[in-house]
Amino acid sequence: MYGRVVVPEGVVRELTSEATPSVVRSWMAALPAWVEIQRVEVPPDAGLGAVDQGEADAIVLAESLKPDVLLEETK
Repeated sequence: MYGRVVVPEGVVRELTSEATPSVVRSWMAALPAWVEIQRVEVPPDAGLGAVDQGEADAIVLAESLKPDVLLEETK
């Protein structure tokens, strides 16, 4: 469906934490080649203090890459 999926490091940390379901942690341990992890620097003045680090990283990454599609978690 997608040629490449870019995931910020903050999201990777969340998806590999002990609180994450084991099936997700296992998938993250053997990522397919089309998943690219990218380091993100969130500026201190970005106004993202109300969201967690993974969300802040995703917002900054999306602003810099300007992707055609943005995938987000649904609850």
